[in-house]
Amino acid sequence: MSLSVFGEKALIPDETMLAEALAGSLALWDGIKAHVASVCGDYNELWKFYSKKAGWSLVVKSGARTILYLIPQEAYFKVNFVFGERAVEAVLGSGLPAPVVTALSEAHHPPRE
Repeated sequence: MSLSVFGEKALIPDETMLAEALAGSLALWDGIKAHVASVCGDYNELWKFYSKKAGWSLVVKSGARTILYLIPQEAYFKVNFVFGERAVEAVLGSGLPAPVVTALSEAHHPPRE
């Protein structure tokens, strides 16, 4: 079983499949994409299959920069945000609730080159 509800590499998700899988959560999915469009302007999205374990995710980018990953589940979805070093520092020094700051400070950080 994959992380995504769409786990078959040969079957790229389409709008109908997504609407069926997300059910009532589709409006939230669309709202997140609309918010990204309002903040970033022109953005692009691409369905990507990473592995059998991960399944299909929608990658949302602004130019070459990945903003987030939307991972469809059954009747809900997960969002993985991508923060650069300056954004992480800003969040850690902000007035956001402690659980948000803790989650970010404990998140996976790829090794620096």
